[in-house]
Amino acid sequence: MRVAIVVTSEALDGAAKALAEGVGAVGERAERAEEPGDYELVFLGFETKPLKKDARLEALIERADWTGKKVALFCVHSGKAKREETERIVTRLTEKGARVINALNLEKSGGLLGIGGKLGEQEIFRARGFGERTVRNVKGVRIHAGTEKRDRIKGYAKK
Repeated sequence: MRVAIVVTSEALDGAAKALAEGVGAVGERAERAEEPGDYELVFLGFETKPLKKDARLEALIERADWTGKKVALFCVHSGKAKREETERIVTRLTEKGARVINALNLEKSGGLLGIGGKLGEQEIFRARGFGERTVRNVKGVRIHAGTEKRDRIKGYAKK
């Protein structure tokens, strides 16, 4: 499966790296790309800011061919209206022929009033899991209930 990570904001570089690690945990390789091209799955990362649209994201949505692409969004939000902005992007991509299959909203820590700050360790960890889980779902791989931990717990008997 060809997997691309397209990022329109440097604020997501750490998350993109972790996401690629998650994709790798499933045995696939994610490549950084500028456009969706001929990739089967595209992770699209962007940042929202109060009262300001991401011009790089807007231009990418307009110029690229999204027809038939499976897209998973990961975005970092600054300020309010995060849900509305994500829904707007989903609508735009859907209108362009994409199938948005998953989304992850990340929060910056630190900064003042949505300005500055950075992604914390927990958000980076969530990005890794998002990459792994999304690729598993696209490939149709399900994690079965019989895990080592569950088997160990089941084997414990009170006396």
